[in-house]
Amino acid sequence: MERLQRQVRALTVALVVVTIAFAFALSRNPETLSVQRIQVTDAAGRILIVLGQNPMGQPVLTFHDKEGRQRFGVSLNEDGSAVAAVFAADGRIVAALGR
Repeated sequence: MERLQRQVRALTVALVVVTIAFAFALSRNPETLSVQRIQVTDAAGRILIVLGQNPMGQPVLTFHDKEGRQRFGVSLNEDGSAVAAVFAADGRIVAALGR
């Protein structure tokens, strides 16, 4: 559980950095940026981070390994409650908060 908490803290810091970067970019151009999905890729085009919607239309943020497998995700359930999950390389959930 302590390892999961460290991972959640590290990913939260990454999310804050991305949010600040977007805020800084928008402050230079105060127009609204509206998109349905944002993907961060590496130099080879592999998806590393996705900010978008889950099938229920709720916001979701996922982090992927260099093989493209989802390894961590944060989202909201239909009732608005938050959920975070850490995934093994084979897709199994190995830890979850707020199920």
